[in-house]
Amino acid sequence: MVKEIIAKKIYQTILGAKKTLLITHYSPDGDAVSSLSAMMQIFEFLKKDYVAFCADKFEDKYIWLPGLNKVVNHESAFNMADFDLIITLDCGNLSRTRLSAKIKNRLAYQTLIEIDHHEASEKVTDLELRLNTAASTTEVIYDWLKINHLPIWPSLAEAILVGLVTDTGNFIYSATSNQTLAIASEMLNQGANWPKMVKTAKLTTDLGTAKLWGLALSRLKINRRYQVAFTVLTAKDFEVSGVDDDMIDGLPGFLSGLGEVKAVLVLKEAPNNIIKGSWRACQDDIDVAKLCRYLGGGGHVKAAGFQLKGKLETIGDSWQIV
Repeated sequence: MVKEIIAKKIYQTILGAKKTLLITHYSPDGDAVSSLSAMMQIFEFLKKDYVAFCADKFEDKYIWLPGLNKVVNHESAFNMADFDLIITLDCGNLSRTRLSAKIKNRLAYQTLIEIDHHEASEKVTDLELRLNTAASTTEVIYDWLKINHLPIWPSLAEAILVGLVTDTGNFIYSATSNQTLAIASEMLNQGANWPKMVKTAKLTTDLGTAKLWGLALSRLKINRRYQVAFTVLTAKDFEVSGVDDDMIDGLPGFLSGLGEVKAVLVLKEAPNNIIKGSWRACQDDIDVAKLCRYLGGGGHVKAAGFQLKGKLETIGDSWQIV
């Protein structure tokens, strides 16, 4: 009942807004990109004025999704004071928008709405539709559409399905539920093009990326005391391979299939002395999001991440953060 009330209130807030800023997170994955495309299509259908923002550009494999050519990547392209409504999509926390300070210091007439399937790491919103059991943010958007009796057309169905397919690793991750599969089936019936989905979700790679994955796998170790598998990649590894760090984003999910451990951790060095950690749970009773929140990050029970200042160094045959 609470979900329905909030979903309807968000709809009425959108209808009453004069101009809206739609935001998804930097380093956007398939769910972030498709959530933004879906909401842009909905705003076009409702004839509502908006600007869509993402601090980073999208991968080429997503650019066929409607509206993405209108997304701006620099905050200089708009004036925050022009918006009376701000909606974040799939962000987890405001730091991932790269507009955190401006949003937290928003003016009195500006309403902030979050639509997400990640656990909240801070309470800053005026309204939020946050379904932690959903496989993707596009699944949350689907629920919102249904509650408000809004139509779903083929291109909107494709955006919803892209989020489902990419955030479940083609429906093999543990976040996949009967509800997720039922929605995917409905989106196909609504006109989503399955060959497009397969092409979009397909893991494409090159020699450098394959070697980088091989290096990460060669370093894989298991801490028997805590039953955790972990591996690391350094800034030098990325430099030598000529591969961006986002090309190993699928590695934690791949390793989550390890049956002899409770969880897996992938640590990678990013620019500016940042270490990014990605946790994946391998067993149903493990909550990796709780640990990541303690480290200033967040995510889902089964998949979560964090960032720390520091560097990775070897000590004997092991690694430490310094």
